[in-house]
Amino acid sequence: MGCDIHFYVEAWDDNAKRWVSQDTVSKAEGEFQLYEQFGDYCFRGRGDIPTHWYMQRNYLLFSVLANVRNDEGNPIPFITDQRGMPDDLSPEMQELYDPDCTDLHSHTWMTLKEVLDWPHWNKPLGQKIAKYEGGKIVDEKQRKTIREWCSSFWDVSIRKMKKLRKDPADVRLLMWFDN
Repeated sequence: MGCDIHFYVEAWDDNAKRWVSQDTVSKAEGEFQLYEQFGDYCFRGRGDIPTHWYMQRNYLLFSVLANVRNDEGNPIPFITDQRGMPDDLSPEMQELYDPDCTDLHSHTWMTLKEVLDWPHWNKPLGQKIAKYEGGKIVDEKQRKTIREWCSSFWDVSIRKMKKLRKDPADVRLLMWFDN
């Protein structure tokens, strides 16, 4: 069975003195459609907001962000321990987040600044990659930095999050996982 991430973003609003969802999240207004197989919602998108901030299944990234699917025999460092959800969630996220859902686990959050400042992004890491050669699937070991292994997160998600606020401490990532 696979593990999927449920990934959302909030940004600090100095005028309102509260966190504001950067996703289109409103069950009542029908702004998103249920992914029945995941028990989550699929955003229709809003202008410069991506359809999803991040939706791929990258276990290395899950390990880095939340110590989820981290190899116990050869663990990689992670940004922070699982923190649960913050007490000051935006109203939209309060509506979406269900702490009693037993299918969800490893709830955590961090600021974009914490992600950007993590010192291990350039650490080299060897991974086995399955390739198709001559009619057979063969494993090949490749060596890249953690950042390179997580390139779609960096090239799309991080790039868009950096545009939300001047100070990366004013952007936070919220996530939980399901199996």
